[in-house]
Amino acid sequence: MARAEEALAAFLRGLENSRPGLSLTTRRMAKTAYVPFDEGVQKTIAQAADDHGLEYISLLSGAGHDAQEIAALCPTAMIFVRGEYDGISHNPREYSTPEACAHGVDVLGTTLLRLANLTAHSG
Repeated sequence: MARAEEALAAFLRGLENSRPGLSLTTRRMAKTAYVPFDEGVQKTIAQAADDHGLEYISLLSGAGHDAQEIAALCPTAMIFVRGEYDGISHNPREYSTPEACAHGVDVLGTTLLRLANLTAHSG
């Protein structure tokens, strides 16, 4: 995000310098802090994907999600499903096949069941 902000600032300075009379002002509207997710929940998700024979990668998301707020209250992680357009997201071109979405539901259901069983047996 820092590199993207720097690139945007450089681009805007270039616009100002190349167009006499053009003056731009920017203002940050929001900035979300990095929120680490729970390693135990992440491992449970990975195991669920393994159990369903699905390939997965662990990644950091730069997008803002409700999970960032929930993480302050309880162990949290996120499950993403494969997109068809190089991972593009929050864009009208974002698309995941029904099969990919079904795989995400399978992983979510298995994860929730395991987490519920862990909670039931630890309490």
